[in-house]
Amino acid sequence: MKKKVTVLDVARQAGVSQGSVSRVLTGKNWVSDDVRAKVQQAAQALGYVPNAMAQGLKAQRTRTVAAIVSDISNPLHGEFLAAAEDELRSAGYLLVVASTHSRIEQESALLTLFRAGRADGLIVAHSNETRQETYALLRETGLPI
Repeated sequence: MKKKVTVLDVARQAGVSQGSVSRVLTGKNWVSDDVRAKVQQAAQALGYVPNAMAQGLKAQRTRTVAAIVSDISNPLHGEFLAAAEDELRSAGYLLVVASTHSRIEQESALLTLFRAGRADGLIVAHSNETRQETYALLRETGLPI
């Protein structure tokens, strides 16, 4: 398995500090054009790919929206999920889809998981519209729905 290229690797290759690499890769303007060029060249040469999880920790965002549906095989869900994915992708978000198979315990488990910071927002198409516990869990997530 190939070793993942790190910011430290890029810094060593470019002959600059890790801080300079970080500033270049995050688009900060307070680096010289020379340093920016060295970092970009080193990152490209090494095949550097930013760690999305690390970026999410720092920004307190995952750039992920979770969709919870009662039955993923329902054609109506497919249509609206395709449209939602197109919109989210154009805004720089990833759509993750989970199916509850119309099981209340699965729905609760998914809401608890996403409440733990695994998504920045929720799309919910569930089968238990009148279930008060579901509404309570949705409110508790604190996420845009």
